[in-house]
Amino acid sequence: MAATRMIVLALTYLLVATSANRAEELSVATHNTSLPMEDKYIFVVKYKMQKIVGVEISHTSVVACSSDDREVRDGIEAFQSWCGTGGVFGCWKDQTKTLGAKLNLQSSSCVEYEFGDDNGIQRKKFGQTQYYNEFTRKDPSSTTIYPVGSATTKAVENALTAVKECSPTEKGYLRDYNPNTYDFLKHNCHGFSDMMLYHLRLPYWSKSKHLPDSFMPEDKHKNPTLGRIVEKFMRMNNGPLPDLRTSFKCSVGRRQNAAQ
Repeated sequence: MAATRMIVLALTYLLVATSANRAEELSVATHNTSLPMEDKYIFVVKYKMQKIVGVEISHTSVVACSSDDREVRDGIEAFQSWCGTGGVFGCWKDQTKTLGAKLNLQSSSCVEYEFGDDNGIQRKKFGQTQYYNEFTRKDPSSTTIYPVGSATTKAVENALTAVKECSPTEKGYLRDYNPNTYDFLKHNCHGFSDMMLYHLRLPYWSKSKHLPDSFMPEDKHKNPTLGRIVEKFMRMNNGPLPDLRTSFKCSVGRRQNAAQ
């Protein structure tokens, strides 16, 4: 009896100790705000435009701010405390709207990068873009800010260069985000934001360094069934869809390679 009691006590001790350690680990993961910080902090901004047949139509862009900027630092620390290491489902969640309220991305250090038309990649101070004026000013709740992690200034510039390359990625994702290549379904703001995250290796809390599939309903690569439905809807309402275009730079490069 004494031996049995000792075994039970030992197992109880191990169980309590393990539970305490696990709780401490979860606490550290949830409240750690001392993650490595480079000189820039990156955000994805989603502007909700409308819903068509239950499908959200939105515009996405990428914003880079100085990590030392106190106008955004409090929001960054609040986000990292809430997000921790991302858990099972990551941190692309509605709670980010509340955290976004603590972020003042209109600070002078914040620059927004977007690909919204045939002018190619545009860079402007946050709050000066067409989408901000059309949607955020009229309804601030339509805009969600998602902090995704820090990066060096050089890494941001390298990513902006990489997304303009002519060849697709190893997994077949299109790049060539140059002027006169915009396509509403196949080569748009979502694809640009997705490739920026891919080249920046962000979000820091996600194994998938991409936008969530739900942000890109029109992308048949990520959403085969829904992508076909969106494409069919566009054909029904707009007629035949244009062919995907190649930029002048990449067209010249391909002709030169073919001639060699």
